[in-house]
Amino acid sequence: MEKLEQEMPLDPFEHIIFDYFPVYVEADVEAFLDLTSDQEKKKCTLEIVHAGMKRAAQAFNWDLQILEKVYHTIKQTGYKSIFALLKKSSPNKKYVCSIMCHHEVKRMDVYVEIKKRSGIVVKKEKLFSVKNTDEQDLLSEYGTLTWTLNHKVEFADKDYKKVYRLTFLEKDKPEDLVWKMERYEL
Repeated sequence: MEKLEQEMPLDPFEHIIFDYFPVYVEADVEAFLDLTSDQEKKKCTLEIVHAGMKRAAQAFNWDLQILEKVYHTIKQTGYKSIFALLKKSSPNKKYVCSIMCHHEVKRMDVYVEIKKRSGIVVKKEKLFSVKNTDEQDLLSEYGTLTWTLNHKVEFADKDYKKVYRLTFLEKDKPEDLVWKMERYEL
C-alpha cells in the first residue's frame, strides 16, 4: 500500500447516510485482496481507516493526539476488535450480562459473558458467528437482552423467534459452576 491518501476535496453532503461524513482514501484493492493472512488484512485496513480519519480530523479540527493514541492502542492490542453490543445488570445487581462481539475479517463471533459486579468473569460462551460484520445489522435482528431471574437471562431476536436462554448458578468453587445454555427457535 504505497499511497493511501488521495487528494480529493471533502464534500460532507455527497452520499450521506445517517450522520456519516464521506472521506475518500486511495487504496490498492488488488494488493489487499492478495494478502493471505487475516492479520495482514487487519493491519492494512487500519492504515486505510487511519488515513481517512486523519483527513476527517483535519477537516473538523479534531485533536489528532487522541486519534494517534487510538491508532497505537489498536496496534498494541494485536488489532483485536471486541465490544459489548448489549449489556444489562441482573435484578439483584450481582451480575452483568454482556453480548460481546469479536470482529474478524470475514465474520463476527457473538458471545454471552457473565461478570460479577467486581468485574470478574464468571464464564463466557460463544453463541454463533455471522458473516455480516456490521454490528448494526446484528442489533437490528437481535436486540433483546432480558434477565428473567437473578440467574437466568435471555438474548433474543426482536420477534422472540430465536432465543438463547442461559441459566447459571455459582458454587463455592469456580469449577463447580452450573451453566446451561439453551437455544430455542419458534
